[in-house]
Amino acid sequence: MPPKKSNLNNASSKGSRRKRVERAQQLPEQIETRNAAQRIRTAESRARESQEQRDERLQQNITRTRVARERNIATVRALDRQRQRISRSLTRASFVRLAF
Repeated sequence: MPPKKSNLNNASSKGSRRKRVERAQQLPEQIETRNAAQRIRTAESRARESQEQRDERLQQNITRTRVARERNIATVRALDRQRQRISRSLTRASFVRLAF
């Protein structure tokens, strides 16, 4: 679900604004290097974790994904109900005008 309208393009801190500017000015080679370094750090971190830690991390990912999906579905359903309510009220209003 996207952030609220009031938060769009609103830097939360000077640090995040500085990071965003730095990343916007990076060359494609620098981006590729940064991504490769992150992949290496992630692989090393996962190699050090135990099976229990891995299972817990994967379960957290599953839970986080499920919650986000349910929240999105609830939002879509609420918007759909609102759209249907408006449509019905417009239809009823037009029938009332035709009756009189």
